[in-house]
Amino acid sequence: MNRNTKIMICSNLLLMADNITDKPTSISTERSNHPRWDFLKRFKKIRERSPQVIKETPAELKAARAKIIDSVLSQGLLASSTVNDQGGEFFGSIDNKPIPNVMGRTLKPKEDYRDQADFESALAQALYWGDNSCLPVVVERAGEGSEERHLFRSTQAEKDRISERVFASFLVITNSEGEPRFDKSEDQTRPQDFIAILFPDQVLRDYDPDLTKTGNQNVKSVTGTVSRGLEMGDPIPVPDYESGIKKVLEETKTPIWIHAVRLPVAHDLAQAPLKATTPQASPLS
Repeated sequence: MNRNTKIMICSNLLLMADNITDKPTSISTERSNHPRWDFLKRFKKIRERSPQVIKETPAELKAARAKIIDSVLSQGLLASSTVNDQGGEFFGSIDNKPIPNVMGRTLKPKEDYRDQADFESALAQALYWGDNSCLPVVVERAGEGSEERHLFRSTQAEKDRISERVFASFLVITNSEGEPRFDKSEDQTRPQDFIAILFPDQVLRDYDPDLTKTGNQNVKSVTGTVSRGLEMGDPIPVPDYESGIKKVLEETKTPIWIHAVRLPVAHDLAQAPLKATTPQASPLS
């Protein structure tokens, strides 16, 4: 089975799972007890906040994240090579060296795809399952192997660790020229180019709970949670960025480019505390 076939299967599972209820009424008891039904329920969309979202964030961690968010809101997105040249410590990916451009994924409005399943597949590739997809890359940390993000048959502690990293992120969305390009120059990712910024609810409340009410209309709070696998791994709780992206596409009706920004978790600070001069964490790369 090739990669595209696997992605299509998973996107179809995603669509089927979102229609599952805890007490199915349109199927027989025998079918509801079938192991395949339990498998689909693992992909079911959940609207409850995860433990990562509701627990108190330490003051030091809030401050470290605020420096990164301040930089993005004031300067725009910086390439990892720029951050490196400025001498700041940052939370980079597993790439061998910093890169000169800002990386992301493009996505078109639903109407530009063959059908709903095709659109959901493209969205899943952008966020979870494709080359340089946003969330598998945002959970990377320098010095770790790429297998760290796959989480096949992983322990609950390992899942919790990766899920915590996913919630320590936010998405920046700009217009796209419609080309399936991964990279943009820093001149194309300034604050004036942002059409939306999607923050997990806890991250936004820690930074500035009134940010969406102070004239910055492109800042959105993501309150929901979904259960998804990264790079075909076991499902874990992640922010419901899907709904936010769909809303942006409905409003803009044009192709968009999506970039994920890493924010530190407590373990990151224990390993390599941010310097006061660090402008922002490494962009998705």
